[in-house]
Amino acid sequence: PSVFALLNQQKPNLKTGMFYDWDWLGTFVNKKYISKEKYTTGFKTVTPLAIDFIKTSKPAFTFIYYGHPDEVGHEMGFNTKAYYSAINEVDSEIGRIIEALKEAEMYEKTTLIIVSDHGGIEFGHGGESMVELEVPFIISGPGIKKNVVLEKSNDLINIAPTIAGILGLTPPHEWTGRRIQEAFMSKIKSTASIK
Repeated sequence: PSVFALLNQQKPNLKTGMFYDWDWLGTFVNKKYISKEKYTTGFKTVTPLAIDFIKTSKPAFTFIYYGHPDEVGHEMGFNTKAYYSAINEVDSEIGRIIEALKEAEMYEKTTLIIVSDHGGIEFGHGGESMVELEVPFIISGPGIKKNVVLEKSNDLINIAPTIAGILGLTPPHEWTGRRIQEAFMSKIKSTASIK
């Protein structure tokens, strides 16, 4: 089950959104559990869709995906000037999302998680080198430790249980990940006023 399915089962009145520019992602979730789901082409078209949804629906959970760095990595090489420029461009889009959260008076209550699904080497990925496996993990929001580098090893499978903890959801038995407790000031509690 996805975070979307969990929210739908445990807190069905809450709004959720998914906005992305890689069509394949749409095959990984059951869209009937998502309040608003939209695939679009081009990373700069993702942001206005997400912003509109955030401002009008005040969602409990929104997934936003930008494929731009991956596309540039495959075309021009990972760990190149062009690749890092693409990351910088996506950073600007994230800045627009943050401004929208502030305008919607949601920023102080929102936890942001920024993560990549993989690194890259030359023009590809999928191997076992650290430059392919090691990715950034950034988390910010209420109850999150500030300016801390997490010392314990982490894995992408830990993202969903961490989100579930933040939203006050009970993770399903099938999930193998763990909550990233080290990032929090105290035991994970639901930070949103979700009933």
